[in-house]
Amino acid sequence: MHACVCARAVRPKRSTLKSRADVTLDRTYVFKNSKREWTGVPVMAANMDTTGTFGVAAVMAKQKCFTAMHKFYSTEDWVA
Repeated sequence: MHACVCARAVRPKRSTLKSRADVTLDRTYVFKNSKREWTGVPVMAANMDTTGTFGVAAVMAKQKCFTAMHKFYSTEDWVA
C-alpha cells in the first residue's frame, strides 16, 4: 500500500499577519515531570562532535535557543 506523495504536500496556511516581522518564534513548553516552564525558540545546536561548547551555549542562550553540550567536559569544566 503506497500513499500518493502529493497527498502529503505542505500547503500554505492563511494568516492575518501583514509582515514576516510580525512572526514570533517563541514557544512555551511545560515539562511533563517537573512542571517547569521554558519559553524560547525551539532550536538546538547539536549533532557534531564538539558543537556544544560553553561559548556556543552562551551565544545561543542570548537568542533563547538550546545547546546540547558535548560529553568531553569534566566536572571541573562545569564548575569553572
